Amino acid sequence: MVNAGTAVAVEQGRLALESLRFGCVRLMEIAASVLVRTTPTERKLELSKQIWALAQCADLLGKRLPGLRSHEDATASTPEYVAFTDALCSLRNPELEYVALTHLAYPDLRDAVLAHHARVPGAADELTVACLDQVLERLDAVPTARQERPAGLGTLGDLLARSGGVVGENPAPPPRRRTALPDIPNRPGRDASLREVGPGDTWVDGSRGSFLHESVFRVELAAAEICAALIAHHPDAPWGLRYDLAKQVRDEARHFELFAERMRELGVVEGQFPILFDVWDKFALGRTLPERLIIEQRLGEGTALDSAVKAFRVLREEGDFKTLMLFDYIVADEITHVGNGNRWLRALVGSDDELHRLEKDVRAMLADHDMAVAGKRPNVGDRVLAGFTDQEIAELQRTWENERGLARSQMADARREANGSASSTAET
Repeated sequence: MVNAGTAVAVEQGRLALESLRFGCVRLMEIAASVLVRTTPTERKLELSKQIWALAQCADLLGKRLPGLRSHEDATASTPEYVAFTDALCSLRNPELEYVALTHLAYPDLRDAVLAHHARVPGAADELTVACLDQVLERLDAVPTARQERPAGLGTLGDLLARSGGVVGENPAPPPRRRTALPDIPNRPGRDASLREVGPGDTWVDGSRGSFLHESVFRVELAAAEICAALIAHHPDAPWGLRYDLAKQVRDEARHFELFAERMRELGVVEGQFPILFDVWDKFALGRTLPERLIIEQRLGEGTALDSAVKAFRVLREEGDFKTLMLFDYIVADEITHVGNGNRWLRALVGSDDELHRLEKDVRAMLADHDMAVAGKRPNVGDRVLAGFTDQEIAELQRTWENERGLARSQMADARREANGSASSTAET
């Protein structure tokens, strides 16, 4: 039985959960910023699990809050704890920030959850106890290194101690915090073993392994980094969108892991071919949250749904059923990602007309930077599942037909010109 003198009342419990939720959201933002900028690939994959775990913790806490006279997106903190997380962001060194997360911030968060769990009167508040049990289960994905604090974190550790941790004294609505990723970087971090494609370089040699190498670094890893950048750079985005993006960070990292394992089975290792950055470069041109979502979710992943039709056919014809099975599951994830993008874009811009106007502007901007999005025959079934309207699909079909007709016309002109040149040569 919990001693009535030590148990927390509803108001105290509400503030504690709001503070824990703030800590989860804040550390998720910082972990997302580190994922974008850190260089080791394995570290990025580790961080994808942490980001998703912290998002789930924040969501669980938020769903319990209405039962404690609060609301789902409520957060509370102390100015001192906000100062600690701001100082962590100010390190501007992703490797040191990761050390601070694992040695200071994550252990403090877990300790705070355990401490509050011990104070909740279980008979009176079974739902909070169950909520905290689920939070602790998900925090298993968050490493908590408790050995001696590394050099360089002394001041940061003192700040955390003075704040009283994530649940300090007298929490209140937190003051505005420093944005974890103030600017979208020109390029994400990459392992030193990887090099960018240069003039005359070939990034695929026709083998399945080389195509998978291109996919894991050009598409899957970049997509995880893009979603992490959106989380870290847009802290005022709706919570539901950020939660979906955190899930996508982990999905894209898992796609990387699946394809990379298959790539190695086919005899190709990381760094065997130079890598491309065009997916990231397109994203980096976006100026607002809606523009960035259009570039990644509607134009990038949406077009990938169309390309998947040919990929399915080729894999089946060549009898590569293992890669086909992996690809099938990955495309199923991508349909969800595109659908989330469509749903949130409509919520952010307010109407289909505004969305279409903005997408037209984004397409023009990409074309101006020699990054035009080529039309493909729309994969109608998957696009319907992903939330595209009949009107949007019909427009994509017209665009594809027009571009195909133009291409055929250009090829015919080229053949006529070549035949004319050949005739002139023969007459000469």
